[in-house]
Amino acid sequence: MTFPLFPLEHTTSSTAPISYVGLEQAWDSFTSDFAKYYTGPGTSRPELNTIRSTSSTEGNNAIVKLEVPGVSPEDISVTIQGRMLTVKTPGASAEFNLAQRLSLDEATATLKYGLLTVTVPTREAKKVTVNVVEG
Repeated sequence: MTFPLFPLEHTTSSTAPISYVGLEQAWDSFTSDFAKYYTGPGTSRPELNTIRSTSSTEGNNAIVKLEVPGVSPEDISVTIQGRMLTVKTPGASAEFNLAQRLSLDEATATLKYGLLTVTVPTREAKKVTVNVVEG
């Protein structure tokens, strides 16, 4: 089945060509653009529900910075389980794999001007001496 052609782009210049596309191509173009911005009921757009972030190491600290504008500290959940740092807000969440040898008990999170900064100090690697016995 074929569909009639109609102008997708039109210009008033007499020298510029008018491009025509089929109805199917026009519909695909419309729906893909529409889906980029619509997150209504029954839709899930993970790329729109993410938190912009950066991670780095500064001195002896692992630093994760996340943009959470308009979110109050009471609405932010920061948890560390094993090596996984998870940050949740009412509309989005983010997860990070942390390096080994971190002092999890000394982790802090501060919120200033919509920027959440999570700081996790690193610790020295444990050195264990194992006695060898004749068996």
